[in-house]
Amino acid sequence: MRGLPAPHHRFDGDGQRLRRELSGRLHRGEIDQEPHRVVSPAQVLTSGPAEAIVRPEEVRAAVARLLEHDAKEILAARGIPVPRGQAVSAAEAARQVASALGGPVVVKALVPVGKRGKSGAVRLAADPEAAGEAAAALLGREVGGFPVERVLVEEAVPVAQERYLAIVLDADDRTVRVLAGREGGIEVEELARREGGIASLELAPGEELMPFRARQLWRSAGVRGPALPRLGQLTAMLYRAAIELDAELLEVNP
Repeated sequence: MRGLPAPHHRFDGDGQRLRRELSGRLHRGEIDQEPHRVVSPAQVLTSGPAEAIVRPEEVRAAVARLLEHDAKEILAARGIPVPRGQAVSAAEAARQVASALGGPVVVKALVPVGKRGKSGAVRLAADPEAAGEAAAALLGREVGGFPVERVLVEEAVPVAQERYLAIVLDADDRTVRVLAGREGGIEVEELARREGGIASLELAPGEELMPFRARQLWRSAGVRGPALPRLGQLTAMLYRAAIELDAELLEVNP
């Protein structure tokens, strides 16, 4: 493939913008199974061709996007609480995990796409038998053009309130934006359209996010109450994790 760096290389300059564009198009389902032509950043640096043939599988290889269970494992190692769960590749294994967890569970298709809930790829199961049935229904199907080879079986956590949080790297000016929304569980685009739906904080490269500033951010989003100190602490921890991992996006949205 011409015009895209190898997957293990760091992207910069025009390559960063190309990756963000391709990632967005892939996430929105605008890249299908046919090859697409895109302007190549290589034309700026060389006398090579001005276009590159980009196939969906090559875009997916170039865009590093962790699956949910991988991301949760990384965050848990940094002291951030996540639900108990396990990734499995068979319905019987899903039943066994659900039995070990006890109580209701959630069975999620492990694919690198969003809006899994809308596509029926996230299912609640009241008992181990239902968890096995949910896994059997998901394994082997396609979600967003990706085959479901594994599912995540995790405990269903009672929800008191839902919040939205995103930590986004702006590769153009190397700043980091922290976005906080008082409502979670909905698409961020819809949340952004609501007046005061999302509060934003911009930090310079190397700047640390202290818990008190995180609390101020959540107050700006309209969040109050006794959970605010813990919310500020968790936000600071997630920000630190995103910086240490050199992540372009860390998003938490139930």
